[in-house]
Amino acid sequence: MATEARLIRNAILTSDRVNKLSFPAEVFFRRLMHVADDYGRYDARPSVLRVALYPLKIEKVSESDVVKWMTECVNAGLVRQYTVDEKNYLLIERFGQRMRTKKSRYPDPHGVMEESAADGGEVQQHAATGSNKLQNVGREVEGKRSRREEKVADKPPMLKGKSLEDREQEFYVELASYVQTYGKEMIRKFYDYWREPNKSRSKMRWEQERTWELKLRLIKWEERDASFNRGKSERPVDGLTINEKIKAASKAN
Repeated sequence: MATEARLIRNAILTSDRVNKLSFPAEVFFRRLMHVADDYGRYDARPSVLRVALYPLKIEKVSESDVVKWMTECVNAGLVRQYTVDEKNYLLIERFGQRMRTKKSRYPDPHGVMEESAADGGEVQQHAATGSNKLQNVGREVEGKRSRREEKVADKPPMLKGKSLEDREQEFYVELASYVQTYGKEMIRKFYDYWREPNKSRSKMRWEQERTWELKLRLIKWEERDASFNRGKSERPVDGLTINEKIKAASKAN
C-alpha cells in the first residue's frame, strides 16, 4: 500500500501551533501529513485514521486516543473537520505541498470548486448553477452519459479513477473495521486472497467479481473456515479424521 511522498519543512520545529500539541498529538499530526492527499484532505473517521496512521501499533492505539489527538490538532488550528453528504472529512490547514493531481480524492469543504494543479493549487470558486463552463460541459456530457453509465454500472465504487495501490489501501482500511468481529488472522487471509492483482495489475481479484457484498463474503469465508477446521479436528465414528484417513491410505499403498 503506497503512502504519499511528503515534504516536511523545518518550520514545523519552531511552529507555535505545533508546539501547543502534546507529544502523542504531534506524532499523530506528523503521521497524518503522510496519508493526506495533495490538498491536505483525508477521511476523518477515527476507525479509519487509527488503521491508516498506526498499522503496526493498532493494538496499542484506541479510537478514543485518535479522537483526543484530533481535537488537539483542531484546537491548535492545524486541522479543520467538515462534513459532506453526512460523511466526515478533515483538512490540514496551510498544507503547502506540491500539487501532482488535478483533483482531490475527497470532497471540497467550500462547496463547488475548480482546482488547478498547474497554477500551484490556486482555488477558484464558482456558483453551482451559475458557471457557464459547467453548463457547457454538462451539455457535452449529457449525450454520452447513458453509454458511460452502462459501462460503469457494474464497476466497483473503489475502481473509478484510482490507482491499484490506492484501492488496496482503501480495501485494507475497510476490512480493518471487521477485525474485532472476525479476528486479525482471518481478516489478513481474506485480504491477501482478494487483493491479488490480475496479470496487467489493473484490478484486484475482488474487483473482477460480477457481484460483491463485503459483509456477505466475510460471512461465507468464516463459514468455510469453520467447516475446514471441523474437518481437521472432528473425529467421525471410526475415530479418524479425513487427514488421518489419507495418511493411512498412503502407507497402505
